[in-house]
Amino acid sequence: MTIFNPTQQKNNARFLVYLSVVTLMGGTLLVLEYNAVASLRAEERALRKTIETASVKNAELKSELYSATDARRLEEMALSSGLVLEKRPQYLTVQ
Repeated sequence: MTIFNPTQQKNNARFLVYLSVVTLMGGTLLVLEYNAVASLRAEERALRKTIETASVKNAELKSELYSATDARRLEEMALSSGLVLEKRPQYLTVQ
Protein backbone atom coordinates (compact mmCIF):
# COMPACT_ATOMS: atom_id res chain seq x y z
CA MET A 1 0.00 0.00 0.00
CA THR A 2 1.33 3.40 -1.03
CA ILE A 3 0.62 6.42 1.07
CA PHE A 4 0.95 9.84 -0.53
CA ASN A 5 1.91 12.68 1.70
CA PRO A 6 0.15 15.94 0.58
CA THR A 7 2.95 18.19 1.82
CA GLN A 8 5.49 16.21 -0.20
CA GLN A 9 3.37 16.67 -3.33
CA LYS A 10 3.15 20.43 -2.63
CA ASN A 11 6.91 20.64 -2.24
CA ASN A 12 7.44 18.77 -5.51
CA ALA A 13 4.98 21.04 -7.34
CA ARG A 14 6.58 24.15 -5.82
CA PHE A 15 10.03 22.94 -6.89
CA LEU A 16 8.82 22.35 -10.44
CA VAL A 17 7.26 25.82 -10.56
CA TYR A 18 10.50 27.44 -9.31
CA LEU A 19 12.55 25.41 -11.77
CA SER A 20 10.25 26.43 -14.63
CA VAL A 21 10.42 30.11 -13.67
CA VAL A 22 14.22 30.05 -13.42
CA THR A 23 14.50 28.25 -16.76
CA LEU A 24 12.14 30.73 -18.42
CA MET A 25 14.02 33.72 -16.99
CA GLY A 26 17.35 32.23 -18.06
CA GLY A 27 16.07 31.66 -21.60
CA THR A 28 14.73 35.21 -21.78
CA LEU A 29 18.05 36.58 -20.56
CA LEU A 30 19.92 34.56 -23.17
CA VAL A 31 17.70 35.86 -25.97
CA LEU A 32 18.14 39.46 -24.80
CA GLU A 33 21.91 39.07 -24.58
CA TYR A 34 22.07 37.52 -28.04
CA ASN A 35 20.07 40.43 -29.49
CA ALA A 36 22.40 42.91 -27.80
CA VAL A 37 25.49 41.17 -29.19
CA ALA A 38 23.97 40.99 -32.68
CA SER A 39 23.14 44.70 -32.69
CA LEU A 40 26.64 45.56 -31.45
CA ARG A 41 28.15 43.49 -34.26
CA ALA A 42 26.03 45.34 -36.83
CA GLU A 43 27.06 48.66 -35.33
CA GLU A 44 30.71 47.59 -35.40
CA ARG A 45 30.45 46.72 -39.10
CA ALA A 46 28.91 50.12 -39.84
CA LEU A 47 31.63 51.91 -37.87
CA ARG A 48 34.37 49.94 -39.61
CA LYS A 49 32.90 50.94 -42.98
CA THR A 50 32.77 54.59 -41.87
CA ILE A 51 36.39 54.42 -40.71
CA GLU A 52 37.45 52.88 -44.01
CA THR A 53 35.65 55.61 -45.96
CA ALA A 54 37.24 58.30 -43.79
CA SER A 55 40.66 56.72 -44.26
CA VAL A 56 40.29 56.77 -48.05
CA LYS A 57 39.12 60.40 -47.93
CA ASN A 58 42.08 61.26 -45.70
CA ALA A 59 44.50 59.67 -48.15
CA GLU A 60 42.97 61.64 -51.02
CA LEU A 61 43.25 64.89 -49.06
CA LYS A 62 46.87 64.16 -48.16
CA SER A 63 47.67 63.46 -51.79
CA GLU A 64 46.02 66.72 -52.82
CA LEU A 65 47.90 68.65 -50.13
CA TYR A 66 51.25 67.13 -51.06
CA SER A 67 50.71 67.86 -54.74
CA ALA A 68 49.72 71.46 -53.94
CA THR A 69 52.83 72.06 -51.81
CA ASP A 70 55.30 70.32 -54.12
CA ALA A 71 58.47 72.42 -54.46
CA ARG A 72 58.60 72.22 -58.28
CA ARG A 73 54.97 73.25 -58.56
CA LEU A 74 55.48 76.19 -56.20
CA GLU A 75 58.51 77.36 -58.22
CA GLU A 76 56.48 77.16 -61.44
CA MET A 77 53.66 79.17 -59.84
CA ALA A 78 56.15 81.79 -58.62
CA LEU A 79 57.75 82.14 -62.05
CA SER A 80 54.37 82.38 -63.78
CA SER A 81 53.35 85.12 -61.33
CA GLY A 82 56.52 87.08 -62.12
CA LEU A 83 58.22 86.54 -58.77
CA VAL A 84 62.00 86.46 -58.61
CA LEU A 85 64.11 84.47 -56.19
CA GLU A 86 66.52 86.79 -54.39
CA LYS A 87 69.89 85.43 -53.45
CA ARG A 88 70.44 87.76 -50.49
CA PRO A 89 67.08 89.01 -49.19
CA GLN A 90 67.04 91.97 -46.84
CA TYR A 91 64.55 91.63 -44.06
CA LEU A 92 63.07 94.43 -41.97
CA THR A 93 65.32 95.42 -39.10
CA VAL A 94 64.77 97.62 -36.10
CA GLN A 95 67.31 100.47 -35.69
